[in-house]
Amino acid sequence: MIKNINPQTAAFALIGLTNAIIYKWLLSDEDYSLTGELETILEIWFRGVLEK
Repeated sequence: MIKNINPQTAAFALIGLTNAIIYKWLLSDEDYSLTGELETILEIWFRGVLEK
């Protein structure tokens, strides 16, 4: 089930999360895998950060 939240705010949150990972990648001095971050991004997006 998807929570009843503002879809525009949810979209901005996902864009912000993705932009932060890309910014981290651009500033990294070593090899950095964007695809390695995918699992974390999806976990945060679909389940949040709090342990239940």
